[in-house]
Amino acid sequence: MTILSIIQVNIESILFLICIAIWILTRVWNKENKNKFVYIWFVDLLTAGLLISDVFAIYFRGNTTSAGYYIVRIANFFNFFFLYSIILYFSFFIEILFEHPNKGKKRIFIAKIVAGITLITNLINIFVPFVYAFDDNNKYFRMTGWYINSGCLLIVIFLLATVLIGLKDEIDRSVFWILLIDELMPFVASVVQLFIYGISITNIVIGCTQLLVFMITFRYQEIKIRDRETQLVEYNAKLMLTQVQPHFMLNALSTIQYLCKTDSQAAADTISDLGVYIRNNMEFASTTELISFEKELSHIEKYVSIEQKRFGDRIRVIYDIKEKDFELPALSIQPLVENAIKHGISKKRSGGTVEVSTWRGVDTIHILVKDDGVGFDPEKPFSEDRVHLGLSIVTERLKRQCGGNASITSTPGKGTICEISLPIEFD
Repeated sequence: MTILSIIQVNIESILFLICIAIWILTRVWNKENKNKFVYIWFVDLLTAGLLISDVFAIYFRGNTTSAGYYIVRIANFFNFFFLYSIILYFSFFIEILFEHPNKGKKRIFIAKIVAGITLITNLINIFVPFVYAFDDNNKYFRMTGWYINSGCLLIVIFLLATVLIGLKDEIDRSVFWILLIDELMPFVASVVQLFIYGISITNIVIGCTQLLVFMITFRYQEIKIRDRETQLVEYNAKLMLTQVQPHFMLNALSTIQYLCKTDSQAAADTISDLGVYIRNNMEFASTTELISFEKELSHIEKYVSIEQKRFGDRIRVIYDIKEKDFELPALSIQPLVENAIKHGISKKRSGGTVEVSTWRGVDTIHILVKDDGVGFDPEKPFSEDRVHLGLSIVTERLKRQCGGNASITSTPGKGTICEISLPIEFD
């Protein structure tokens, strides 16, 4: 073998091992997505077959022994078989990826037909050589059919690339660019291969693109996990936003009933506050956008007003608002105030004080909800009832929607402090 052939054999052998490793990893990582990734697995295996068959074809090229005669022919047959099959399977993969899109259906169909024809010509070439043949020294050489098939492959790749471009808004941008590059690299390599003989540039490039295919799989898995987490958080958040606890409603109505007998104006005010409170919950449930702090503060005041009608002087709320020009996710602070009242100061016979304060730091806006209630042991896990409206969900939504953080510290018998910090760029 020539030095060039030795280099090519080594490169393709390494790429073959990488393809096998990638195939194993994608099988392990995507057990739950077999329907979605079955074509990636096929393409990866076909690429491994393409590379190893080319290694044998090159290694035994020029070997005039009986074994060399058959190995070269078998290896070259499978080399072209795997190459054409990769293009055909990629057509199916594009269709599956977009769940049979209406856009590009005709082009995908044409791509399948053209790729299928190249497979058939490879079979016919066994009996009537017109794609490639072998000389007396058992060396492969191209024939007219080879250039025709190469042109067909370029057409297929071009059609699939146009389908991808037309559907770019339906997939993640990173996945789109990886797929497009995965199409363009073999396209360019096939064009170059038309003018170069002696080294399988197309095969090497296709082997390298399997690294991109691996990135697609990894990226899809990452997106899938992220989307699942986001959907779960948003579902819980909407549940949180739409849920006015039966106990709160019952207590509010009982308070209104009592006030109707003792103070009709206070009863009317409480009905008004309760109506606004419920309307705000319904409004917040229909949006995932950030709201102004002033709107959140108004919602807190309505809630506090209702609770103060019920508990009287046992509940005291102090507002120390030094910064109000910023936005945050809906119901980020009100649940903290509600927990401070329900699980903190209302548990004390003498009641207590809740302090809500805000201030602007160098690069962070701080929000503090502090109470001098019964507190709790932070080492013990929260119960569902204790974390009414889900403090954990509030924390997660702060992180996802505005890059904020929340921390909770508490001391039994002394009270609880909840602090939220928001980056300045989200104010």
